[in-house]
Amino acid sequence: MKDRDGYGLFQFEGKQWRAHRFSLSLNQSVNGIVCHTCNNRACVNPAHMYVGDAKTNALDLAKFGDRSRWHLTDDQVKFVRSSSLKSKVLADMFNVPYYTIWNCRKGNTYKNVS
Repeated sequence: MKDRDGYGLFQFEGKQWRAHRFSLSLNQSVNGIVCHTCNNRACVNPAHMYVGDAKTNALDLAKFGDRSRWHLTDDQVKFVRSSSLKSKVLADMFNVPYYTIWNCRKGNTYKNVS
């Protein structure tokens, strides 16, 4: 299960946890914001996370841009651009908003993928 921001959720001992915070807390104390180096909010690999603060989180968001929430892989971008499927179908297939597919097809995003 994921929350509205794309983070994995689960229950443990009667409490709901964001999966990435719980995963990192098994290896170290988590007193701050858990940041991802892989730009994948559903990732639970402690090697892809570090404890930061509001400033480091903001720098990460600026580095990754708005793609942090609804990211397509390069292979998905290529599939979207070559597909004759409707954008709504592709959005549902990749669990992203319609406009992510629309912008991808129009060339407004993922300009580095050919």
